[in-house]
Amino acid sequence: MPDSQKPDLPVTPRKESKSGDRAQSTFHVHRRWFAEYRLKAFLIAVAILVPLVSLKWTKDAIAESKRATWVWNTDSNGVLVFAPAELADPDSRIFREIGIQAAEVYLKRNPAGLSNPELLTRYYTAEAQKAVRLELRSQEDERNRRNLYDQPEFTRMPERLDDSGGALRYRIQGFIVRSGVIDGLPQRDVGDFRLSIELTPTVAVMDKGRFPYQINRYKKTVVWRSNKRSEEFTSALK
Repeated sequence: MPDSQKPDLPVTPRKESKSGDRAQSTFHVHRRWFAEYRLKAFLIAVAILVPLVSLKWTKDAIAESKRATWVWNTDSNGVLVFAPAELADPDSRIFREIGIQAAEVYLKRNPAGLSNPELLTRYYTAEAQKAVRLELRSQEDERNRRNLYDQPEFTRMPERLDDSGGALRYRIQGFIVRSGVIDGLPQRDVGDFRLSIELTPTVAVMDKGRFPYQINRYKKTVVWRSNKRSEEFTSALK
């Protein structure tokens, strides 16, 4: 394009400072570097901090595991499980889980007695086992004669009971579905139960897959809905 056809563009004169000197440029090398490399700088900082934080968490986890109770057990498939249990916090989930499982071992029955008698030693102390077997012997004839089966169902998680002596006591509630035969006719009944348990630390936790805490004493109350008949059994737990 010829020079005569070029449009005239306005030209803004360069500003000068009050002293007459030209204004200094605001450009700085470090600002340009930060603008271009701030993402790289962020990634470098993360790469440095993550190993340090992970190391701190690992050290805390190791210290915590040393203070915890380690237990082993085998599940229904025979898989060996070896892991630290939670610390002895009365509100810890481990006590509620032990309570539910121990209650099922105690309440689930067939005409011969407990449905899983081999689990009794894992959840109950020697004294508590004697109390359970005494109760079973007192009901043996009736269970065989009526071919009774008991299936417990739990309506809520174990509730911790206040105790000034510091004992670990919990209350478990639910109902038992009982089926059997009377005079050749099938019979079915439902009983609402309350089971209060007291847990104590296990002496030989590594013996026969025992848990870190076992049932030391308990008290069971069942009220059958068909005739409002009440049953109670206790092992020195008031």
